[in-house]
Order: sequence, then structure tokens, then C-alpha cells
Amino acid sequence: MLRIKLYVILILSLLTVNLQAFETNYINTYSKLIANNFKLVDLDDENAEFKMAKKEENYDYALKYKLAKSGYENSDYINYHTENFYNEDSYNLIFSSSIYLYDYMWLNFDMNYKDSLRSIMESSGGVAYLKKSTKEESSVGLYFKPNSIITSSISFENLNTNIDYDKFINQSSKNTDNKKLKFSITSDLDFVTLDTSVYQIFKDNRYLSRSEDNEDYLQNTQELYRGLEIALSKDLTENLKLTSSAKFSNIEILNSNIEDYKGNVPLYTPQKEFDLKTEYLYKDIKFISKVSYVGSRYIDNVNSQKLGSYTIGSLGASFYTKFIDEDAKIDLSIKNILNKDYYLYSDTKGDSTSFMMNMSMPF
Repeated sequence: MLRIKLYVILILSLLTVNLQAFETNYINTYSKLIANNFKLVDLDDENAEFKMAKKEENYDYALKYKLAKSGYENSDYINYHTENFYNEDSYNLIFSSSIYLYDYMWLNFDMNYKDSLRSIMESSGGVAYLKKSTKEESSVGLYFKPNSIITSSISFENLNTNIDYDKFINQSSKNTDNKKLKFSITSDLDFVTLDTSVYQIFKDNRYLSRSEDNEDYLQNTQELYRGLEIALSKDLTENLKLTSSAKFSNIEILNSNIEDYKGNVPLYTPQKEFDLKTEYLYKDIKFISKVSYVGSRYIDNVNSQKLGSYTIGSLGASFYTKFIDEDAKIDLSIKNILNKDYYLYSDTKGDSTSFMMNMSMPF
């Protein structure tokens, strides 16, 4: 019965979503057979969204389907900008559901599928190519809350991503399949909230490159990640909050078609990470400071060279104001306040001191 309902939902979404809408329309209906809330949102002539949700005593679910066009249709854009320009068609399907077994035990289900096709023109050299990407994500979690202090959960997550590049004389594809098993405990004590989790990830990677001028190159690796995550938050005063987190990982390439990779650590994967953040509320303005540490990383799969660890600090503030008679949220941030030099990859430096402002408001 659930499968039939999902088919009905998909058919309705394909029939009713119209990307050529020129005004915003809302359709709300009520149906005990399908959903409590049915909504079709024609955002503009390039974006449309379909929503459906149902909530009962023992279960609930929500479905969202979105079609979008983005990018720059006018190729003259490249004459005035240094970055690449592109056109993209994409759709995204998200489904979430909860089943309440008992007052203290429930199941969560989540699915996320995204598909996009992007036509890209590089500003340097005017090289044009296609990029097709898909993302399939699903998870199921069992939660147990015996009292008001402790919540435990065990979850299984699967994430599959696939990216294909077509540069006409050169083609490449990269596929990654992640399977993650995680056990977590949240302790909500009077003086502190502590989140602890242990996890294991099995990652299967496949990279293929084809060229008219060179032989095909194929790289397969199977990687195992095991780790511990700890997060702590504490309200020091009514207006001052401290949050810290740490992640420790043991990572290994279990198998590969390239013999020298076996038993090594995958490239660009730190095994130690730390964050420390403070938030202070003063007269409706929230001030934020953050310090982040990322451990050393290997720059190749044979583990011959390393990038050093780095620590950077950031400052920020957020507040609400009025803009054209509407509530607007302003976020300000300064990243890398000490202007430290650090590398994300062997050929990519991290950002120097940078300032960012963001404004968000409802429409």
C-alpha cells in the first residue's frame, strides 16, 4: 500500500509541477487517504516545488519534490566575469518518516535523491564540458529514550554519489558508495549536554578516466573508517554558551587494484579534528567566536608526503532588523582572523582573512 501511495505521489508531482509558471500559486487540499497537507509551489519560471505531508498518532511522513533551472543563459556573461559560467537542470526528491513504537522508542527513515546535469564553460581558455551528478542517500535509525536524561540510537546510513565529466576528448567518472553504522548516546544533564558516538564506515571508490591520447586509467579502493565523536555544550551563564567537539579516526585502505595503496591512509583525511565555539548574547545581538583544528593529512595514497596540521580562528555576529517592513536576519563573519597560511590540498591554500555578510528574510 505504501509503495502504491509513493507511485501516486510521484505521478502527481510529474503531472502538476510546471517550470514555466510566472506567478506564485499555493494549492492546499486535505485528503485522509494521502496527506494532511498538499502544496504545489510555483516559485518562478525556473523553479517549482511539490510538498506533501501527513501526521498521525503513530507515524508521520513528508515528501518534497523540487525542479530547478540555474546558471547563466547568456554567454556574454564570460566577458565580464572571471569565474566559470554554467547552465544546470536538477531535480531533488526528499522523503522522511517516523514510526512511534512506544512513548520511549521510535524509528526514523530518511531518503534523499538528487540528479543534475550541468553545462559548463571555463573562463580560462573557453573550454566547454558537461557534468552529470547523482546522489542517493538513505538512513534508518532506532531511538531509545528511557528517561528525560539519556537518548540512545543505532543507525545505518547509505550514501552513493556518482559524477561524470564529458570533456569531449576526455571523459571521467567517479563513484563512491558509503555504508555507515553508528551508535550514539546523548546525555542531557543539568550542568552539561554530552553527545558521544562511535561509528564505522566502509567506503567503496571507483575512478575511471578515458582519453583519446592516453590509455584508460582505473583506480578502485575499499576504505575502512572507524572513529569516535564527542560533543559537549554548556550554558556558562544565561547569555554565554560554550560548545566543543572532537573527532578521532582510524582510517585504512583495505584493498585496491593498485598494490602500493593497500594498508595506507587515504589522501586528505585527517585523523584528528577539534572545534571550540563560544556564543554570547548581548542586547539581541549574538557574538560568536570559533577555533578549529585539523590534523595532518597525507597528500597521496602511498603516504610519502604530508600536509601539516593547522588551527584557525573566526569571529561573527548575528542579529535581526527590519528591511522593507519585513524581519531580516543579518549574519557577519570574519574567517581566519590571524591570517594564517594553511593548505586544504597540496595545490590549494586555505582562505586568508576574509569578511562575509549575509542577509536572509522570508518572502
